[in-house]
Formats: sequence, C-alpha cells, structure tokens
Amino acid sequence: MAGDRRGHPRRRGPPGKLKAAGRAWALSRLGRADSREPVRLDADLIHQFEILGAPIAPGALPAAPAASEGFEVMPVNWPAVTAFLGCETQWRCAAGLAGLIWLGLDYGAVDVVMRRCGLADEVFTDIQLIEQAALDVFSEDMS
Repeated sequence: MAGDRRGHPRRRGPPGKLKAAGRAWALSRLGRADSREPVRLDADLIHQFEILGAPIAPGALPAAPAASEGFEVMPVNWPAVTAFLGCETQWRCAAGLAGLIWLGLDYGAVDVVMRRCGLADEVFTDIQLIEQAALDVFSEDMS
C-alpha cells in the first residue's frame, strides 16, 4: 500500500516515536499517567507500604529514575509534532451519556495548518500516526 507507513520506503526514524508522542499528548489531556510505565518507587510510596504493614527494606528494589516532566521528540519528527499541536483544538467529538467520544481530527483544519506552515504532504501521514495513537488512548479511557 502506497500510503501505509509500514511499507513506506522513506521511513525517517525509529518506529514508534510518533505514536509515543500521540499517546503522551492524549494521556496529558486526560490527566492520566501511562499504565505502560512501571510504578516508580519514591518516598511517598514507601511510606504507604509502611502504613499497610509491608515495609520495603532499603536497597531491596532498585531506585526509580527521576520522573520526566517532558517528552523527547526526535528532530526528524518536529514538523509532524508541531503540526499536530497546531491542530489540537480541531478534534471532532461527540458528547453522549458515556461522556466525550473523540472521533478524530478535522482534516480540513489539518490541511489549513499544513499549508500555513508550509509542510510537505508526507507530514500528513505522520500526523495520522500521532492521531491514531491518541485515539487508542481515548478508547482505553472508555473501557
């Protein structure tokens, strides 16, 4: 398939980085932590275990790395990520009894952002990868 990134001959970076950006964006919108990330053992969590009567011996577990406040974006992915962020208010949503249902980006608005930023057509596929990762997170939230 010509438009399918999996078979695209011009793959510009390691797989998964754009999807990770979409996942990070959607989780931040929902105010949630990533369930795929391991729980970080910090002083507060150690204290909670002590309250429950299950103290953790010092050094029993490896120290958790410091939590990151940001998300690393590879330079090759900046055009797609900045274009996606330029479209972040252009989502089509439906409100129902189950809450807000995220349907996807308004591609007419995406086209305007891309033209205004002078982006190449290939960036659109990258934006779709980010969008799909975000939609996957939003659908997890519905379950």
